[in-house]
Amino acid sequence: LSASLLAGLALGCTLLFRSSLFLFPAVVVALELLRSARPRKVLLKEAAIFLFGAYILIVPWARLNHFVSGRFVPFEFERATCNIITGAQGSIYTMEGNARTLAGISREDSALKWAAARVLSSPGDYFLAVVRRVWHVLAMFPFFIPLALAALAFFRRKTDPLLAALPVYFILIHSLMSVEERYFYPLAYMLGFMAVSGAGAVLSGAEA
Repeated sequence: LSASLLAGLALGCTLLFRSSLFLFPAVVVALELLRSARPRKVLLKEAAIFLFGAYILIVPWARLNHFVSGRFVPFEFERATCNIITGAQGSIYTMEGNARTLAGISREDSALKWAAARVLSSPGDYFLAVVRRVWHVLAMFPFFIPLALAALAFFRRKTDPLLAALPVYFILIHSLMSVEERYFYPLAYMLGFMAVSGAGAVLSGAEA
């Protein structure tokens, strides 16, 4: 339980400045419940402690945001509005300027509700935009991606699925909105560890 709490707090610290990982704790729990053969009661208790640690640090931050803005804001205030609007409109990259004017909504209107209505009105166009953004990200790492996949192919029986889940989640969650190259700088470190394993496996042809 102490390890679960420490792991949750570590991820919780990350959420304070990399809020796009806000759903990743749930992904961690789901993967552990699916793959572990340990008693379900023990797993659920550890999951509860882990999720508590991951999200408890957000509480004082959300309270401060509510005090300042008068509304519930768990992470950054209005920082993602431009990405949400331009992402729903199909843009690959972010844009400078007033995105609310571009969308034709006021400052009091919810950008998320507007984006949801826009996506539902043309889900095919939005899906293609997400695919283009994913392809754009993969093109940033032409060497790391195949080597990381090689690592998974060679070590699929021994590799912790979280090793692959984090970069996959990281790419997909960002690709739901318009992106900038700098968002994906952390991917170089995530994929780098996997790529080293993949390179060694490809060269040696053995799991050693």
